[in-house]
Amino acid sequence: LVESITVDSLIIIDDGLLSEINIHIYRLNSYSPEQLKIQIDPSVHDVVVASTQWELPCKEFDDLWESLVFNDEIKNEVFSTKNTNFMDILWVIFHIFDNDLKVSGPPGMGKTSLCKALAQKLSIHLNDRYKKCLFVEINSHSLFSKWFSESGKLVQKMFDQIEEMAEIDRFLVIVLIDEIESLCMSRSEILNKNEPTDSLRVVNAVLTQIDRIRMFRNVFIFTTSNIRQSLDMAFIDRTDICRFIGQPTAEAIYSILASCIFEMQRVKFYLFYFICSFISLCIKIFQWKILI
Repeated sequence: LVESITVDSLIIIDDGLLSEINIHIYRLNSYSPEQLKIQIDPSVHDVVVASTQWELPCKEFDDLWESLVFNDEIKNEVFSTKNTNFMDILWVIFHIFDNDLKVSGPPGMGKTSLCKALAQKLSIHLNDRYKKCLFVEINSHSLFSKWFSESGKLVQKMFDQIEEMAEIDRFLVIVLIDEIESLCMSRSEILNKNEPTDSLRVVNAVLTQIDRIRMFRNVFIFTTSNIRQSLDMAFIDRTDICRFIGQPTAEAIYSILASCIFEMQRVKFYLFYFICSFISLCIKIFQWKILI
């Protein structure tokens, strides 16, 4: 199965194979990501960077899907090209279940990378339905204001920006909320720990805005969490596809290391290492001669 190829010359495909494969032609965007800002107080021109936006497919996420290695079949569960009618099935699944995907697990296991790679795949395979795909990664920590009761307003303004994008039917909008536990901590836990009530307002605001944005059929919401048990139950109930990514097995670690070695061979990294070692040796010899 060929996931993607770079066309440098004419490719001839047998007519018999055309009925067995799906071909998606796309161009990778090379634009730098755009930072979306929210103005807190117009009188003092106080702004925060609430999110970062990419237009997909982009070069930054290219080959990210192929580089991910997991223990189980999570990649095939969230995305598969084996079924010729897959995109119709995917369309039904995500739009019956309100487009919510949550990935949890320890830090550094590839949760965020999986969401970005999946967004890249969706932008390619749904390019016949949508004119443009926008990927918005929300900066959760920037939505907390130093001013009391302002955090909930920042959350609302952030989702107002997303709603403006989603109002264009030909735009596919994919939202990633990384470390969702910082925004949706269990409200009972907040009350038990005597946390500021502003944290409670943030949770209520996020749940309300998610319910509002789910009305749009061209919006996907991806979230990641390092501490699943600290999440509010109301948010978990709103999550339709939930997957856990744990520590890699020995086989997965071997595959990761092997892919790293193959990549170093491909880019001839050993030549670079040899040149650097040779230069370092020459410098040491030169210093030794000076000392003599």
